[in-house]
Amino acid sequence: MPILRKLKNISLEARFHLFFVVFVLSLFTVVIYTGIRQLSDTASVTAEYLGGPIAQRAAAIIDGDRFEQLSKTLDINDPFYEKMRAELTTLRKETRVLFLYTMAPHTETVHRFIIDGGDPEDEDFSPLGAEEDITKYAPAYMKTYQTGQPQFDEMDLHDTWGWVISSYVPIMNSKGEVVGVVGCDFSGESVYKRAVDYVIRQSIFIVLFIALGFVLYRYLLRALTRQNRQLLEANQRAQAAARAKNDFLARTSHEIRTPMNA
Repeated sequence: MPILRKLKNISLEARFHLFFVVFVLSLFTVVIYTGIRQLSDTASVTAEYLGGPIAQRAAAIIDGDRFEQLSKTLDINDPFYEKMRAELTTLRKETRVLFLYTMAPHTETVHRFIIDGGDPEDEDFSPLGAEEDITKYAPAYMKTYQTGQPQFDEMDLHDTWGWVISSYVPIMNSKGEVVGVVGCDFSGESVYKRAVDYVIRQSIFIVLFIALGFVLYRYLLRALTRQNRQLLEANQRAQAAARAKNDFLARTSHEIRTPMNA
């Protein structure tokens, strides 16, 4: 190939320079592409790797049958209510999510908050049985309830909590029926900031890695250049010795032949 033939004609040092430049450009391309993907897919990444697993953890600790019963009786003195509220509160604080709550259907367009993992003193806390018009919610909530499959969505609520990324996971009873939904809300701005910080940290790491690679590259190049020069000089000395030997043999042969000819 023409390119390979051209590479054979350039020096070893030039080849190493070319390789290093291509390596650095490839590395930066990967970092930039990954960073752009992470920043553009903040909502899906948050839902898949953060919100989804947290909501699933919450759903796993909830007894679906007792939850279904609580959603019908709305008995605030039920020990199950306080126990689950305490566990959801602990999980919310541990994972630092914005909100962690459960809801159950009441009518076709109205669902009730059953267990809120927030602080009861907080004005955003939803007491047992608080009704919510689900037509205002993202379609992902209803899709979770109807299909029994986890979903996520993002809402722009700048008047209240800003950009919110929500993950939803179904709560199932012993019959395999969906009796409620766990909602897990993240602050989109904080997640986006974390993604930016991650990209910056990765970029700094890559720069340090390239700097170290450049030092090693220069050291290796210098060693190879020195070795190549030594081999070249040794080859030149060997060629000079061979020429001297040939000249000596030629002169000796000439001197021997001259008296004999005479």
